[in-house]
Amino acid sequence: MNLDLLQQGLNRIKALIDGVIVNSGYTNSANRFIPVANRNNGNEALTRFTRTELHILPIHEVVKSSIGEILDVPHLIYPEAGTIHVPIKSNELKVPMYGQPKNQDVTIVFTEQERGEGNEGLYWNNRRTRVDIEDVEVASRCITVGVRSTLRSIANNINTLTERTGAEALLQRAIRGMEGSVKGEVYILAAREYNKVSAANQTLQWNNHGAIEQYIQNFLGMSDRPTFREEDPYNWHDHVRYERATLIVVDFSREQPLFYQNLRQMLDDELVTEEFYNQYHQRYDDELSPVNFAEDLIDSHRQQWPELYEE
Repeated sequence: MNLDLLQQGLNRIKALIDGVIVNSGYTNSANRFIPVANRNNGNEALTRFTRTELHILPIHEVVKSSIGEILDVPHLIYPEAGTIHVPIKSNELKVPMYGQPKNQDVTIVFTEQERGEGNEGLYWNNRRTRVDIEDVEVASRCITVGVRSTLRSIANNINTLTERTGAEALLQRAIRGMEGSVKGEVYILAAREYNKVSAANQTLQWNNHGAIEQYIQNFLGMSDRPTFREEDPYNWHDHVRYERATLIVVDFSREQPLFYQNLRQMLDDELVTEEFYNQYHQRYDDELSPVNFAEDLIDSHRQQWPELYEE
């Protein structure tokens, strides 16, 4: 992952979130300031703002750029690339999924026929209520990446957030023909959560939540999916896994947000215990660190679909 760009994206998130709390309102996608009904409640403003997902869009751009910089075969990225300060969310693609297709935060489409031009390239984003085999054949060869975050009520929401993350991967692979689809997940986890009481009073304070170790353990169970081969025996539990996930732990309480590149840095800041570090540091650094996220994801896709990378 482009770590310089990641830092810029996290700087932008902090500026947006802190501004929403202090000003008790936010600027929407139409560049219009939206105050909350109670003009003096920054916590309510933050709740409404995070529901718009505008705060996480800078990381969408980090993902697009990081993948695009190292992908050396023809491809298109949807939505098209914007910037950290002017991200683009429109034109998301839907991917076949058990129940109903779902918009993907970032989709990388391969092969000339599938990329197409304009709307002709959006094979499975046409509001149909059933999934045709042509759609599955196209979608299964794409890379899809989800981008999420949690900034408050972190310990209370851990089970719900983990279940939702794992369910998406499983429901996508539940469609016949989608078992070989390659997925990535980028998750921003606040090392210290925003304090709701101070936010309500339009001031900035942070609390320790003590849930980092549990999040890491849960995400280790959802990353590093082995390559799927239809002719080989395959453990269905692996369909819950992403080929590569990254759990990016970020301290937003600092003037410039600090993101941790490895578990040693978290140990040094007393975010994890030494016992936990000794047991999990290698796996976190290999399977969840943001450092090689894009490279590992593309490598998994190359192993799954080698014909797309033939010279």
